[in-house]
Amino acid sequence: ATTADAVAGRRSVRAVTTGGRRLPATVVAVDPASDVALVSVRSPLPVARFADDDDVGPGFPATAMAVTGAVTRGRRVSPWSSMTVASVGTPVPRGDAAGMAAIMVRGGPKPSVTGQPLLDAAGDVLGLLDRSGTSGDGTWSYLPSSLVVGVAEELATTGKVDHGWLDAQLAQAPSTAAAPVPTALASDATVGGAEVTAVDPGGAATRALQPGDVIVAVNGQPVRSAAELRSQLYVLAPGERATVTALRDGRQITAVVELAPSP
Repeated sequence: ATTADAVAGRRSVRAVTTGGRRLPATVVAVDPASDVALVSVRSPLPVARFADDDDVGPGFPATAMAVTGAVTRGRRVSPWSSMTVASVGTPVPRGDAAGMAAIMVRGGPKPSVTGQPLLDAAGDVLGLLDRSGTSGDGTWSYLPSSLVVGVAEELATTGKVDHGWLDAQLAQAPSTAAAPVPTALASDATVGGAEVTAVDPGGAATRALQPGDVIVAVNGQPVRSAAELRSQLYVLAPGERATVTALRDGRQITAVVELAPSP
């Protein structure tokens, strides 16, 4: 898995192993809306493990891994950079994946290799660098592992992403909405949720949600922002049933909603 902008306009690329072997690879499919691409290498390679990005929060230590021996402005740079998570569930500010949730990090030299992984202390992948979506304010956008894996699996199966959606209009919930969220859904105060501002008449969501509801989880996974809700629904298919947990007038409600086709 890599980012779409890393292989833009290419049908074939080369994969380089840690031992320096150059292997032919084929671009299987690209999903521009999420900026995720899938590349196939016929030779067996070590498989990276993906971490659960739900456990990541502001201040979380991370390591960015660049290409070994990369050269920037004529200087050979270290393949490792120590980073700190600045925020989670933050919308990608621009580029193809604009509006998708991102893990924003800061620290270390500016990441230069699009698609490079962000690792946790165990060496598991937290996300991939979305260089086209980086804001340029000293923080860098990484597409979270849940989005990358979900999209890559769909690309491997069908070659495209057909994603579902709640037939409702959503906005970022006020930070005060995070207070009543049970600790079983999120640690600390990282959950803000997505507020329902309107529900499409006749849609499946109209029987389960109403304006003012704050969605804080989908299928048991915490929703920390409206952007994160979009990313979570993006890897679910239209017609699939999703269990939505929301706050309504200070109490928690749970409803099963059939997802509509994406708008």
